[in-house]
Amino acid sequence: MGHMKEKMTVGRFFVYLFAILFAFVCLYPFLMVIGGSLMTNSEVVNEGFKVFPKEVTFASYKLLLGNGNLILNGYKITLFVTVVGTFCSIIVNGMMGYVLSRKRVAGRKFMNLYVLLTMLFNGGMVPWYLICTRYLHLKNNIFALILPSVVSAWYIFLIRNYFSGIPEEIYEAAKIDGANRWQQCWHVTLAGIKPIIAINLIMQVGSILSTNSDLILLLYTPATYDVADVIGTYTYRMGILNGEYSFTTAAGLFMSVIGFALTYICNKISNKLTGFGLW
Repeated sequence: MGHMKEKMTVGRFFVYLFAILFAFVCLYPFLMVIGGSLMTNSEVVNEGFKVFPKEVTFASYKLLLGNGNLILNGYKITLFVTVVGTFCSIIVNGMMGYVLSRKRVAGRKFMNLYVLLTMLFNGGMVPWYLICTRYLHLKNNIFALILPSVVSAWYIFLIRNYFSGIPEEIYEAAKIDGANRWQQCWHVTLAGIKPIIAINLIMQVGSILSTNSDLILLLYTPATYDVADVIGTYTYRMGILNGEYSFTTAAGLFMSVIGFALTYICNKISNKLTGFGLW
């Protein structure tokens, strides 16, 4: 009996040791980001990022937080894109997911395959840039950021699976009770995708400071920097193009912390109001 306890103790020791080493490996890049954001730019260029800088400075944070218009503008743009994009996404993806979940719809298998192919073959940003500028005339237009998030094959399949789990008998019972099409949609269909709506909104809110910076870089011009700049694009111009690497690290850390805080708060609210959340 004592020998078995000793073996369990040794085994538990190695499990804890592995967990500590794994946690350190996961935390080390994060600690380097913190250290890099507190370094001078000359030290970053000469010695690279370190956990413990020789000289601690908050100059990068002062530069970032000192530009209040940038942060406010970033919030306004991304909040608008998040709210409008999520609302349109729920409507469009919800309708498509509902159609694909109905077994009696003709051509359902072909439509499923077509949606799947859009996930496997993605043209990237260049085709979308050409579509926005040449055909939709959306250059320097905020709706060029909203349209890519309106249709998502991943969300279509996710919503389809939720709809497939709703028994047809519930719709029949609602019809017998006198519910019309709109009442069935509100009380049965939308109630079935409430978890999808909650999770989609939480994930969108978490990335509120990093909305499609790559698309903005393609679609905006120097003449529109004052109204189109968000933190991601400003970081690219200041940090990468101008060589301010410490500032880039501080901006990335700032966006991550704010994003985590917003995700945590939104998840708490969602759990309280709807009973659904990420954790």
